[in-house]
Amino acid sequence: MTTRGQPQSLREGTRRSAAQVEREPVEAYRQSVDEVLPALGPDAQRGLSMGESRARLEKYGKNELTAEKPIPAWKRFPAQF
Repeated sequence: MTTRGQPQSLREGTRRSAAQVEREPVEAYRQSVDEVLPALGPDAQRGLSMGESRARLEKYGKNELTAEKPIPAWKRFPAQF
């Protein structure tokens, strides 16, 4: 039997009540665009205004990921054995 695609609660054999499910926040990536946009505030057709864009940039910073330093070859080589 596969557990892929099943909620964790079902895989673990526990059940949650409807009230528990309703209270839990749903991650944005699991919601539709129509559900996410009102929470974030941008206009779907025009996007953010310049002022709002600057304010969010100042508050949250750039939308960038920091890269990890690569492992040097001299460390990778012995790890193969």
